[in-house]
Amino acid sequence: MIDAETESQRIAALSSLTGKLKDLFSSWREEIVKNVALLTTVIDFGEDHDIEEVAHLFQDVDQNIQRLESEIEEYLKRVQGSEVLLKGIKLILVGPPNAGKSSLLNYIANQDAAIVSDIAGTTRDIIDIPIDINGYKVVVGDTAGIRAPSAADTIEKEGIKRAKQKAIGGDVVLIIIPVSEEETVDYNDLLELVESLKRENKELVVVLNKQDLLTQTEETTISELSKKLNLSPEQFKLVSCKTGYGMEELTQQFTNIFKKISLSDSADPIVISERAQDLLKNDVLYGFSQFKIWKENEDVVLASESLRQSVEGIGKITGQAVGVEEILGVVFSSFCIGK
Repeated sequence: MIDAETESQRIAALSSLTGKLKDLFSSWREEIVKNVALLTTVIDFGEDHDIEEVAHLFQDVDQNIQRLESEIEEYLKRVQGSEVLLKGIKLILVGPPNAGKSSLLNYIANQDAAIVSDIAGTTRDIIDIPIDINGYKVVVGDTAGIRAPSAADTIEKEGIKRAKQKAIGGDVVLIIIPVSEEETVDYNDLLELVESLKRENKELVVVLNKQDLLTQTEETTISELSKKLNLSPEQFKLVSCKTGYGMEELTQQFTNIFKKISLSDSADPIVISERAQDLLKNDVLYGFSQFKIWKENEDVVLASESLRQSVEGIGKITGQAVGVEEILGVVFSSFCIGK
């Protein structure tokens, strides 16, 4: 709790301290056990069922497992989003030298977080700075200016290489372009970076800085650059770090993207161990996938064994082992067998 720096982090930390998670896992386990019991009635008491009844029972179990599978997959997505909240959303600034990357960072962070200089290429190293943007912990990476390799010295070339690698590893990437100095921009290099980011499905915003020095209409500027970089006009934002123009809208766009990445507006963020995540993926969901295979082959025994694997996996999280007695107990209490 001491390390929970922002409101969204505090919510995640509190959520992990409650018994809600164990209750949720226990309810999933109970549901899977019931479905194993359904299949067990066919295996152990098959003489009481005709072929049509078995097919109908298989269909019921299949529908139940599909619902559980969707629920667990959605839960794991929320877990991943919560991890982003706790570790901090990685926001990477890239662009040509002297585009105003450091000035933009300082404006957002409201502190002299990076060196600001009129000399192009001042920032040669990747500087990671944690800041709070509308309640979200954001780790901003201010990188070396990306200029044409022929114009960079050996140290800068290494910085440029690391900047591109850092961008690929970020959650959100801002490409900053100075609209007053377009002649200094290597668009071929930036287009190559943009295409790499698109292939990785990265959230990408192109910030057109120094709007106060713009010599043509905003619409014309955005239209021209969207064609050069093969992006939609909606991905461009005109701002001025000097006058503050467009900064409020840019910050709001950040917030919208952060919500999307962290899924933080769908429900309270949640935290579980990597072990629990692995068990859900590799035991529970894997068991479901095997069940589907054996269901298609109409093999009741192996379908049931696949679901037992799922029960055992989730039981490793809740601390509940599964035994024959429990399965048969559900069979006799839920179905009219032996009565």
